[in-house]
Amino acid sequence: MKTVERPDGTLLVLHDRVRLALCFTVLGVCAAMPLAGDLFGFWQGGRAGLAAATAACWLIALVLSERARFVFDPVSRTIDWDRRWAWSTRSGSLACSAVVDVLVQSPVGDSGVPSRRLALKLTDGREIPLTRGYLTDSGDRILALGGRIRELIGRGAADPVASVHA
Repeated sequence: MKTVERPDGTLLVLHDRVRLALCFTVLGVCAAMPLAGDLFGFWQGGRAGLAAATAACWLIALVLSERARFVFDPVSRTIDWDRRWAWSTRSGSLACSAVVDVLVQSPVGDSGVPSRRLALKLTDGREIPLTRGYLTDSGDRILALGGRIRELIGRGAADPVASVHA
């Protein structure tokens, strides 16, 4: 996750795993090439392993193909967001006053280096996660980002460790 703070105070939170997904797509194509050769009788060998490798690479590419962009504007007090994953796209704009809290979420059973994601808790009870998946947070950067977003939207900086929700 990348953050960019503009001189006017606007905070951009960007998350892009499309390049990594593209790498797995290419690996899947490489694994599928001998399968295509086998269809035409050029190569004789085990097909099950190559088919499984191709399917696994393409499935991983599908899961990783996520792109998110959140713009926190303290001047207009709005949050514009856009999140794409596989074939679905969600986007919207909301007022900072519609956000009750910034949640730091952790998956159940997480041990070792923590995995976390941020989510915006809205007044109507809905949650808008900044990313679909959980990201490794070895340097507590996600915790710090959650505190910074709280400050920007006017919710104050809460204790980030106490705010982690499983």
